[in-house]
Amino acid sequence: MKNFRGRRTKILGLVAVLLALVGWMRWNPDPPSPPPDPVGVLSSPVPEFTFTDQKGKPYGFKDLKGKVWIADMIYTRCPGIASPMTANMVRLQERLKKEGLAVQLVSFSIDPLYDSPAVLERYGKNLRADFGNWKFLTTSSEPVMHRFLQTAFGSPISRKTEVGEEGEPLISHSSRFYLVDGRGKVISAYNGIRPDYGQIIRDVRSVQ
Repeated sequence: MKNFRGRRTKILGLVAVLLALVGWMRWNPDPPSPPPDPVGVLSSPVPEFTFTDQKGKPYGFKDLKGKVWIADMIYTRCPGIASPMTANMVRLQERLKKEGLAVQLVSFSIDPLYDSPAVLERYGKNLRADFGNWKFLTTSSEPVMHRFLQTAFGSPISRKTEVGEEGEPLISHSSRFYLVDGRGKVISAYNGIRPDYGQIIRDVRSVQ
């Protein structure tokens, strides 16, 4: 009989604890989780640069002063993500035009010794890029380009020793689109493989 009363007391005590806990949770809900830090946001502006565009003309930081621009990293021999990213940038370009938003697009080649202006122009044409507000940039030094991109966007770039199935170089690089404001500061970054076009457009509006 004593054992029964003891078990009963323990059960009632446990029920009371549970009821108290439920009541506390009801009146003291957990605070909302803080939003994640914006991906790719940097505190310092993009460093000044001058490279060569698909027309063989110099183009750089001074040309972008006061403009909102979106950047990415590609190379024309990429066997993986570069072509899908460029196709998505084409779609983004079309959406921005429909919204009446003036945004400069800039694609930096991370394989600049191969990606001459002529190669970049052909690549852009094949993917239906409108060169009216889109620059594909290259330079004469791969280390200079890589150092610039790593400094500007905080993303590592590395050329691997192995090659692709058809002998293409394998260079790991960012798959993001970077939004930069008129002061040259990176505002945010987006998945370039599956971009949220609506979010990009909203963010562009917020900085124009």
